[in-house]
Amino acid sequence: MYVSRCLNLATDILNRRLFKAVREERGLVYSVSLEWQPFSAMAGGLMSISLMPFPDKVEEAVECVAEVLDVALRDGFTDREVDEVVRTTVEEVGQGLETNDYWMTLMEGLQAEGSEPKPLAAVRDIPARYREIRAAPPAEL
Repeated sequence: MYVSRCLNLATDILNRRLFKAVREERGLVYSVSLEWQPFSAMAGGLMSISLMPFPDKVEEAVECVAEVLDVALRDGFTDREVDEVVRTTVEEVGQGLETNDYWMTLMEGLQAEGSEPKPLAAVRDIPARYREIRAAPPAEL
């Protein structure tokens, strides 16, 4: 579950970086987003990027997305970025724990086809598990 939580946080950080660089700073797209599907296609899941570039900015938008990903792979994430997404994720998880849908998704993830079964302990004290995550250099990942 640790890897899944790290990938969840990485998704949030990359989404923030993509939105800032591609939409806000360079104005190349109507929208851009990265999605991680944890139990799809392969072990570790599948990440995909969707963007709706302005018609005359398609190539530049794709290049900008590649630059954002290259920087993330080369430099990793800052402590500040990780702390920010941990804080917001812990808040979201706290709210989610109050809903049946959230618990159903967690239980589904424990037994997802194609992944190792996880013990019920994997969903205990989720906010605390997120708070334990810290930034690491890409070489350590």
